[in-house]
Amino acid sequence: MFGAKKLALVIAVFTLIAWSFRPQPLYALKNQYYDFGPYYNQPQILGFSFSSLENLPVPKIPDNLVPPKSSGLLPGSPFYPLERVTENIQIAFTFDPVKREELRLGFASERMSEAKTLMEEGKTEAASLAFDDYRDIFQEVTQNLSGLTEKNNPGFQVLADKVEEVAAAQVVVAQTLSLSSPPVQAEGWNSVSQTAQRVLDEIAEVRGEPPLPADLSGSIQKLKEQGLISEEESNKLYSLDSRSGVREELDKLASSGQFPASELIKLDTAVAKSYPDVHQTMTANLQVAEIKVYQTLPQPSDKILEEIEKWQTNPLTPPPNDIKPYLWYNRAQDLAKEVDLSNFAPDQQSQLTKLYPQAVVSNPTYIPPPSPSPTSSAI
Repeated sequence: MFGAKKLALVIAVFTLIAWSFRPQPLYALKNQYYDFGPYYNQPQILGFSFSSLENLPVPKIPDNLVPPKSSGLLPGSPFYPLERVTENIQIAFTFDPVKREELRLGFASERMSEAKTLMEEGKTEAASLAFDDYRDIFQEVTQNLSGLTEKNNPGFQVLADKVEEVAAAQVVVAQTLSLSSPPVQAEGWNSVSQTAQRVLDEIAEVRGEPPLPADLSGSIQKLKEQGLISEEESNKLYSLDSRSGVREELDKLASSGQFPASELIKLDTAVAKSYPDVHQTMTANLQVAEIKVYQTLPQPSDKILEEIEKWQTNPLTPPPNDIKPYLWYNRAQDLAKEVDLSNFAPDQQSQLTKLYPQAVVSNPTYIPPPSPSPTSSAI
């Protein structure tokens, strides 16, 4: 007897006749960004430009996560619809709802491999089709996962763990590739990261996890104390009842320079749990990028710093207008003291000492440049 895949292939061959002579459309990458993308060409205070992330350490993708080179039919080929029809038939003949979604997860991973292969070949427009299919597949998985929860399907927990595992891994891959790719390709990888993060948000919600993770909640309180977000903005964030709602609101604030991306990344709790080293490197990159922006701003005078310190003794009162443009200064100092500089080159570390020498030198991960060797005196 034919296996499910062989049967699907036979049926798909007949279906291909209806497709093979149709012209294939060209797909341009959509302007979808996440984490790094919203900062293109916008004035920022807590945000930054994409160029701020250039030449920063790129995390190493764990070997078991690197998408393999795709050797099958690829988007852009007139025969590519055959592969999609074959997959749809496999899904149609898979009656176990959990196994059906696991099958879709495998297809999503294939789209990642196809996109990476096409990107490496310089076929950006064709890769965009794989990105679009990836997004559509994961949207369907997410919807069906919620349905399994409502039906109290006993396989829900197993499937939720699997979806979380795959989505967290693909956030790591996509964010890493976005850092090592030219902007037009980074745009596509950011869309993958955005899709996978939304899936992780949905998983957190169906598991009953709090909309605001504890670390992020602490950051919001500190930003409020520093005058960097308002009481109204803070209250709105705490009023949201879903992780996806929090991300949507923080994306808006971050894209307008009102919330730092190095704090927003704390929403990715599943990534931090499964890939702590990669997550820490990404966080450090965002923190250093933020510090680099602060270095370009007019620095506060001693008098302004005294006024900021005085205001912070009673932060419940609105900050005076003359100190508002400089409220970021204490955050810049804190970041310079706390950012993990372990993966940064000596010259990159030295650059951070130009405006914040005391803060950077007190950072336990800072490595000072070697002292110059004394010149031997001529005898």
